Amino acid sequence: FGWIVANCTLDTWSQGKTVTLTADLDLTDSDLTSIPTFGGTFDGGGHTISGLSYTKDGSTEGFFRYIQEGAVVRNLRVEGILSPTGTGKNIGGIAGSNSGAISSCTFAGTIEGETNVGGIAGINEASGSIYNSAVSGTITGTHSTGGVAGRNLGQVMGCTNSAEINTGDYEEKGSSQSLNVNLDTDLKQLTND
Repeated sequence: FGWIVANCTLDTWSQGKTVTLTADLDLTDSDLTSIPTFGGTFDGGGHTISGLSYTKDGSTEGFFRYIQEGAVVRNLRVEGILSPTGTGKNIGGIAGSNSGAISSCTFAGTIEGETNVGGIAGINEASGSIYNSAVSGTITGTHSTGGVAGRNLGQVMGCTNSAEINTGDYEEKGSSQSLNVNLDTDLKQLTND
């Protein structure tokens, strides 16, 4: 599996290629964390990739960091923990950023990030589609956090989320009293003008 990760650092290497899993894969004791960019067809064959763990500094992280436009990822189950330090932007269980098609995929585990945090994709780009996929576990983020996609600009259809989303005390603190004071001041200013 390491050869796929190494070769997918070039965005053109995987285009037109098909990768099919023939067995479950456990990454628990592996240094492998994610496929940098993928442009072909990745068929999980209904198998599970377990033990995915990413806790280093980073953004745009998932089993695939980037799924390119025209790429297809299907029939894959991923289990693990994604909790990068740093900006934590575009964090998803299957893809950090999806511009292709994700179909019949499942993520189970824990995802923590800051912005664009989702169970399948951190950000589903305008050309991206996510179909018939499911999420379970816990997802935590500050801005644009969702069960299937943290931020969706494309299509999401037939998906199921049973993950807990921001169930802890993660909201930014503010008071409605200060909001009312500002609104009252602004209204007075408008009527005096």
